[in-house]
Amino acid sequence: MEKYIKRDRYLQKLIDRMDNGEVKVITGPRRCGKSWLLSKIFRDYLISIGIDEENIIIVSLDLDDEEDFGDLTDRQMLKSYIYSRIKNDDKNYYVILDEIQEVEGFEKLVNGLNAKENIDVYITGSNSHFLSSDIRTIFRGRSDEIRVYPFSFKEFCDSRTEERRNKCFMERVLHLRRHAWFAEAKDSRTESSLSSTTLGQDLSCRCG
Repeated sequence: MEKYIKRDRYLQKLIDRMDNGEVKVITGPRRCGKSWLLSKIFRDYLISIGIDEENIIIVSLDLDDEEDFGDLTDRQMLKSYIYSRIKNDDKNYYVILDEIQEVEGFEKLVNGLNAKENIDVYITGSNSHFLSSDIRTIFRGRSDEIRVYPFSFKEFCDSRTEERRNKCFMERVLHLRRHAWFAEAKDSRTESSLSSTTLGQDLSCRCG
């Protein structure tokens, strides 16, 4: 079985909100694990409780899929694709739309899907596109926001054996002792660059 950081805290939040009649909106900064949480961790959970893979519809709207379904960032084409996958009104379907803001006019589509009794909707979007106030307005109060953050220190440690944690820690300490000034300067520049880039991208998306 493939091993990865489970992120049990967020998985439990998804489980607690399953089939609650609301759009589950997963928000958070770029590259914090929103897509992986839904498309891998939550999908694996659904399969483990007996949900057929055919009943799990995942669309990554910021990626070009290997199969040619047309331009799914077009709302009508996305709508046609999703409903073509829903073939049995007596079964529950789980629709996961990653980076939904790539679709112009997605609000009507998502609200329409959510109105179906046998469709449970999950979407992701970056902080630059979804503020809490926006979410309440867009989905007419029928939404449930789950905010995701980058790995916590506990999650990082839990993903490694004690031997590996100690080895990584000692290697880092020795590295810093040998190259204290260089490491500090490098880490500072890298952190500043990443922070500026991510913040700048979010602000440009939000403010134009």
